[in-house]
Amino acid sequence: MKESLKYYFTSIAITLILIIFAAAFFQIAAQARSLTGDATQEVLQLQQADEDAWRFTVFGETYEFSFQPLKTANRVRKSYFTLTPAPVRLIEQGVAALQEQVNGYMEQQRREEFEKNIQD
Repeated sequence: MKESLKYYFTSIAITLILIIFAAAFFQIAAQARSLTGDATQEVLQLQQADEDAWRFTVFGETYEFSFQPLKTANRVRKSYFTLTPAPVRLIEQGVAALQEQVNGYMEQQRREEFEKNIQD
């Protein structure tokens, strides 16, 4: 019990530290923009550069991140599915089943809304 409480409070402390860091980051950025008078520069900007790539701009510095290596690694892992540990396979199958349920629910909601719009 004490061990789980230790992890719980540690995670709360880390979360609060990250929130304070983010708030300080944006406060400093807002003050810097007001002092320089440059209201056009974005503090943080996120753009989808490609289907598998995202472009981050932080204070004018641009960074690009691609998901292609992760997709390639996942494809290789799936080709050796039986070598994947059983808990990982179970989680993956559970997530896939949950995603299928959510997609079915969303499709049902769209269908009901469509039928409602047709009747009106």
